[in-house]
Amino acid sequence: MEKRVVVLIVNYNSAEDSIRCLKSLAHSSHQDWMFLLVDNYSTDDSAKVLTDYFQQELPESQVFDGKVSETFAFKKGGHILFLNKENRGFAAGNNVLLEHLRHWNCLVWLLNPDIEVAPDAMEKLVLAMANNQNQLLGTRVFSMANPQQLLHRGGFQINWNLGTVHEIKDPNQVPDYVYGGSLFTHSNSFNLVGLLPEHYFLYWEETHWCMDASRLGYTISLLPDAHVYDKVGGSIGRGYLAFYYYTFNSLRFFAHFRRQKLPFVLVLNFVRVLKKVLGLKFPAARGIWKGNLDFIFNGKNI
Repeated sequence: MEKRVVVLIVNYNSAEDSIRCLKSLAHSSHQDWMFLLVDNYSTDDSAKVLTDYFQQELPESQVFDGKVSETFAFKKGGHILFLNKENRGFAAGNNVLLEHLRHWNCLVWLLNPDIEVAPDAMEKLVLAMANNQNQLLGTRVFSMANPQQLLHRGGFQINWNLGTVHEIKDPNQVPDYVYGGSLFTHSNSFNLVGLLPEHYFLYWEETHWCMDASRLGYTISLLPDAHVYDKVGGSIGRGYLAFYYYTFNSLRFFAHFRRQKLPFVLVLNFVRVLKKVLGLKFPAARGIWKGNLDFIFNGKNI
């Protein structure tokens, strides 16, 4: 049974969150792990803050500035910071190191930087992977501000008629995909399924990847007793850009998997714009509107 875990996080303007995430991992009951952090060309001082932290607080760590050494390998406590020289989105930020990790024999935990993990979460994930490497695991996600508040169970189902997703409520439901902020699998998954699809830039990339994995026979499971805590909001927040990318990329996703549903989803998106306007949520309305229009005029053939 493989027990080595590589935790991979992509940071964008969230250095302090990433450091808190790393500190929470340090309290894990499972200790055979290392931490890989990609700063995705942050526009604030994240690169400097993270570099200083790695060099001063993590003496066995390495910092790669724009180029990954082919020689780096798994080393317990040998954490790595990679400073990306461009920001091509969340998937591409992960892929710069997944390209190397997929050739290792290890377990991989994709985490968002604004996540903190329960001390026993990694141990439970490792045990759940013991008998089946061809699976994707999710964790329960609680609010960091209110640790008793369950935000979601770590997986979602797609409503193919409405072009939306909804969280799993019934523990017996099978999710269509695992929340990308806490996704656990074996490194070989990124060989068999492929790397994360980069054309989404932000949102829906893990949905697409999980769908591809399901088609290859992977099982998707949510562990009810493995917990993480989400700050909620992240580097991009919940404003115009979040609604823009979510809308535009949902249409890209449906164009790939259910093209016949697109006309109905496009019409429903205009209804959502109206509802946001009536609710005085103008940045959200503008994001949905622009995402819809950009897809109609620029994204149909993607």
